[in-house]
Amino acid sequence: MSFKWTTPHDRKPQRPLDAQLRQLVADQVGIFAPGLGVVTGAKVESMGFPNPLSETEATVRLTFASASR
Repeated sequence: MSFKWTTPHDRKPQRPLDAQLRQLVADQVGIFAPGLGVVTGAKVESMGFPNPLSETEATVRLTFASASR
């Protein structure tokens, strides 16, 4: 999955964005996603540099476990 991480233009983050994003992604482990299963692994695979609009593109890998009947 790939998404853009955007910060408010009028304030500077209190800690580095990459640390915030990595923590946000790590917190997804154990969450149930309907139709997909439980997130068993989550990590930021790559992260670019912010553009002039304060948008940073990141590639994230999520691994799901599900059971079939």
